Formats: sequence, C-alpha cells, structure tokens
Amino acid sequence: MSTIHKIRPSIFGWAAFIFAELLIIFLVGHIGVTFLRVLSEKLITMIEFAKRQASEKDRLFIFQLLRSKLSSYGLHETPIDRFQVTGSGGSKKLRYRKIEEVEIESVYVVLNESELVGAYKLDDLSGGISCRISWLASTEIFRGVGCYVVNKVKEHAEERGFSTIILSVNKHNNRAIKCYKNGGFIKNTEAENTSEEFKMKFTVTSG
Repeated sequence: MSTIHKIRPSIFGWAAFIFAELLIIFLVGHIGVTFLRVLSEKLITMIEFAKRQASEKDRLFIFQLLRSKLSSYGLHETPIDRFQVTGSGGSKKLRYRKIEEVEIESVYVVLNESELVGAYKLDDLSGGISCRISWLASTEIFRGVGCYVVNKVKEHAEERGFSTIILSVNKHNNRAIKCYKNGGFIKNTEAENTSEEFKMKFTVTSG
C-alpha cells in the first residue's frame, strides 16, 4: 500500500508565490492605466474645436460660465483678482453681476461642432510686444479646451509679432497649471503675485 506524502511549501515558497501574484497585478494594472491614458489622449486629439468672436447671443453662456468658475475658487471674495472691475469712486464690484455687464469685446467662444464648450478673453497690450489671456474657462464637458486655446493664442501672438504671452492662474487650479506648463509657460517671478494667484508667461520664438 503506497503512502501519499503531502508537500508543504516552505515560507520562501509562499513568499515567492505572493510576490509573483503581486507582480502580475502590478503589471496588469500598469498596462491598463497606460492603455487608458493613451486612449484618452487619442480621443482628445480626435475632438475638433473651433473658435469665433463672441457675439450678443453668447452673453448668457459667458455669464453662466464665469459665474460658475468664480464660485469654484471663491475668487469673488478676493478684491484684487482679474475678474473684478473698478466702479465709480474706486470701489470694487464683481464683474458680470448682470448679464448685460458681460463684455464680449476681445472675447472668443470655443465650440465643439455647434456646442459652446468654453470661452476666453485675449487682450493685446499697449506697446505691441505682448498679449494677455485675461481669463479662460470651459464647461469641462470635453477635455483639451485649455490646450486648444493656448495653441490658438500662440498662433495669434506669432501673427501679430508679439514676443510674450502672459496670464494669471489660480494656484489651486492644478489642471490649468499643468496645461500651461505643458504649453511652455513658466512662472513669472518678476511679476507681482497674490496669495491666490500667480502670473505665468510664454516667450514667443519666431519661425
């Protein structure tokens, strides 16, 4: 009568088994994350945006868009941010409190097909050497609106012969900061920064 001997794995055997399992989980997870990131980037590049000068019919969209963005970061509580205007007697008031106050001069809206997905204000500064993205906001229905705007502003600066593009960004808006950095913007240490925002700049190179 034969005897069946049970082979008990050693501690080292169990450790090797667990390590192999963890390695497989890590590799599968890493490949999956990489695949999703690449797929996401491909989908973003497939989305086609367009821009046009804002018109009277865009006032409500811009009003709602900026109001939501102001609330997101509490900028309406900061008396020196770029969304404020100076009223009579030097007093500060919130811009866009009323729809009719929404400015459309130098404002562009961004579209995906016929759907409004973002807007930005681009000002050519006096002196003819730089332009400024005064504000930029999107509905966040589609990713990539900010990067699209950055590229369009670069084209604008090159066409006008500007040497610099400047902007201000909320220090808590990590997605926007990443977008600007990927677009070649750097923190402008020479400019005066506030506790909530800092300024960034891009140097335009001809050719």
